[in-house]
Amino acid sequence: MNKTISNILAILIILLFAILFQWKYINEFPSYIHAWSQSDRYALALGFVNNNLNFFHPESFIMNPQFPDNWDTAYKTSITAVDFPINEYIVAIIMKFTGCTSPCIFRLFTLLYSLTGLFFLFKIALLLTKQLLKSFLVLIFAATSPVFIYYQSGFIPGISSLSNILIGLWFYLKYIQNNNNKHFWWSTFFLTLATLVRTSFIIPHIAVFCFELFRILKKESNFKPKILPVFLSFAFIASYFIWNLHLRKIYGSMFLNKLAYPENLTQAKELLLDSINRWGFHYFSWAHYALLVLALIVSFVNTTFIFSQLKNKSEKHSSLPLWILNLIWMFGCILFLGAMLKQYSYHDYYFLDTFYLPIIFWLILILKTIPNPEKRPLSLITGCLVLLLFISYTKNGLKMQRERRTYEDGTNQTISDFENSAEFLNSLGIDRKAKILVINASPQNITFILMKRKGFIISWPNRERLLKVLKWKWDYLIFQNSYYFHEYMYNPDILSRFHKVADNGKITVCTLSDTIKNQDPVLFYAFNSKKPRFLKTINFDSSATEGWFNIDSTADFTNSGNTSSLLGIEKEWGTGYKSIDLHYFRKSITQVLFSGKMFSEKKPDCCFIVFTVEKDGIRYYHQTFNINYLLNPNQWNQVNALFSIPQIKIENGFYRLDIYIPCKHSNIYLDDLKIAFY
Repeated sequence: MNKTISNILAILIILLFAILFQWKYINEFPSYIHAWSQSDRYALALGFVNNNLNFFHPESFIMNPQFPDNWDTAYKTSITAVDFPINEYIVAIIMKFTGCTSPCIFRLFTLLYSLTGLFFLFKIALLLTKQLLKSFLVLIFAATSPVFIYYQSGFIPGISSLSNILIGLWFYLKYIQNNNNKHFWWSTFFLTLATLVRTSFIIPHIAVFCFELFRILKKESNFKPKILPVFLSFAFIASYFIWNLHLRKIYGSMFLNKLAYPENLTQAKELLLDSINRWGFHYFSWAHYALLVLALIVSFVNTTFIFSQLKNKSEKHSSLPLWILNLIWMFGCILFLGAMLKQYSYHDYYFLDTFYLPIIFWLILILKTIPNPEKRPLSLITGCLVLLLFISYTKNGLKMQRERRTYEDGTNQTISDFENSAEFLNSLGIDRKAKILVINASPQNITFILMKRKGFIISWPNRERLLKVLKWKWDYLIFQNSYYFHEYMYNPDILSRFHKVADNGKITVCTLSDTIKNQDPVLFYAFNSKKPRFLKTINFDSSATEGWFNIDSTADFTNSGNTSSLLGIEKEWGTGYKSIDLHYFRKSITQVLFSGKMFSEKKPDCCFIVFTVEKDGIRYYHQTFNINYLLNPNQWNQVNALFSIPQIKIENGFYRLDIYIPCKHSNIYLDDLKIAFY
């Protein structure tokens, strides 16, 4: 098959994967796994749009960045230190030109970059294996890694750096083949760009230069033509590194710049096992691992494996094997793993930064040692194997794309609550330049992106931190409505100084008053004067219990009437409510207020109020609140929990509210429960 046709086939396969895996999500807001990191990158692109494309002063929306002191310092600007932000800058230029700041601009940019990288991977495989089926196999293997698929049209810079490494590696292999210095220059350019954008990609960058040094020592290459490109490469990297240190010193940063190594071997083992258990089948599927094992076995059966190449004394003038390059590369990744192991447990994309490419390059080198099928029956068998793997890998990739979007850490709730918040603030006459203090929302940049305003964020607000940030210079205080309900009992004296300007059923806008006005959450939001759209109560005295379940009536302790419900020592689930009537959620945003009385002989370590909207095993809403701090022992305690439910347009599902206590507890009594929709 000629070169043009093979390239066209590779492009068609790459485009097919792009359509299958990415088209459905191409305009998706940064959500689900690592929405935090992805929204930070999206914020940088919007920051360039807002600062008139000032490349050397990248900014987000947050004026108290996480580093160096965990959001505890207020700065005058939202400028942040960050690795060479060329991706975000190009995206910002496109946004400026098109007048569109939608996430799809960023996603399409990353997707196109990744497709280019995959095409160059195919070219590398074809260059080394000289066999089309093997090259297609490598392409399919790489393009269907679940973690690669997930970030392929995302916001993290690792995808573009990964693609730059593949482009640079192809130029380097062409240089080895034809000794054309122009190819070495291009290789150095793309390797340098990859390192500038994402520092961890300095590993393959150095691996290539080390391999070239070995070739020079072996008299396979000349030293002089390498001096200038290598010098310029590290000069550019060092120059931006110094500038970035300056930015970090003056403005702080949203991004980590320190090592995260384990404290001892025991912790290292735990972290490594945790990373494998958590992400192992997100890196590759079982079929990917099976192919790696099979390829290794077949290669060992062949006499052309690496050791036979290294020990072949008869070929005195044989070139330096590429296995050396891959070993240097892998060794660098292992060193990086040791230095950053704490990050691997929580950041699946660190695999893309390190081991993903050397594993694929290793696969190419193994396939290179296996003789190409020359007889037609053997070629057909090989073709069928590649087709079966294509089907298996694709099915798994599609499944993992869906499954990874069931991960919920509160991001979707934040997005839902702050949706249309910019228009809401505009309607209140709040200036676009007003500084906003946001309490207890995560991911942090998402709230400001949706408000189209800058300000300060207080994450995980304890009393000391809350008192500190309230003294900063800000104009308005904003929090999700549910926050007030669950924070009030901790710090009523602080929250009683919040003067409500307005709320839209999801977020509340406040200013700070010098006077304290006791404001119970129900009164703060005037639920006592609102007529609920839906109301269900139970006092355990009457037989009207429709929808309520897990009722264990007792007369031992009661708040009112003659009976209450017992949640015994051995039980985890208390009285709850369940219904299949979802029409309330289909119409609009719904606020669900749960209230009731609870009596506990001893204070439990945990006590959760849980609300879920579900259909066919898929949770469209799931939120839990720990209200154990409300439960003082040996007295009846008022319990309130507020849930803001986004509009959910589903049929034939159900919603349920539960009282859930999975930890050790004494007998707990429930009375006068109420669930109301507003």
